[in-house]
Amino acid sequence: MSSDVLLPGPSTDERLAELLRRNRRRSTALFAVVAFNVWVWGTRIYNFFTTGEERTLAFTLVHLALSFAALAVTGVVAAIAWRMRRDSFDGPAA
Repeated sequence: MSSDVLLPGPSTDERLAELLRRNRRRSTALFAVVAFNVWVWGTRIYNFFTTGEERTLAFTLVHLALSFAALAVTGVVAAIAWRMRRDSFDGPAA
């Protein structure tokens, strides 16, 4: 069988374009998750400091550590989304 045989289905360029569109949609969804997490954890931290309640030092440290850990994970997700978005416009990095 010859390598010149054309196979049915989308061309390589069409498949690549579809994969890039999917990456763009997925990165948009990830950015929405990032925005939601920043809003949720940001308001929790803000409320934590503005309620004026008396708390023990251990309670304060544990809850702040959990909040900042969640924001760190959000930062990682944002970096992944940013790379996906960048690659969807520039094409895959060589």
